[in-house]
Amino acid sequence: MTQRLERLMFWLSGKLPRSLVYFCAIRVAAHATTGYYSSSVVPELPAMEALERWNCCGVCGQMDKGQTGEHPCPECGLPYIWDDEEFISLNVEATA
Repeated sequence: MTQRLERLMFWLSGKLPRSLVYFCAIRVAAHATTGYYSSSVVPELPAMEALERWNCCGVCGQMDKGQTGEHPCPECGLPYIWDDEEFISLNVEATA
């Protein structure tokens, strides 16, 4: 994002109603503690970790970092980082 666009977004976020921002924060926290991260305890989740998880796949928990591999996630299509064949076969069977 360019600096000008970031400044605009920051300014706009300051103009939003507090109740909307509150529910947006709840949405981010809920997203960061479901799916792949369902074992996370909400009160122990740092805000920056929740924001990082916002861009991750809900099934495999990955972000696109240019990884390559043979076994793509059925949800996002990114290849699994792990080489553990047992883990991959368990995930494929669970989604089938």
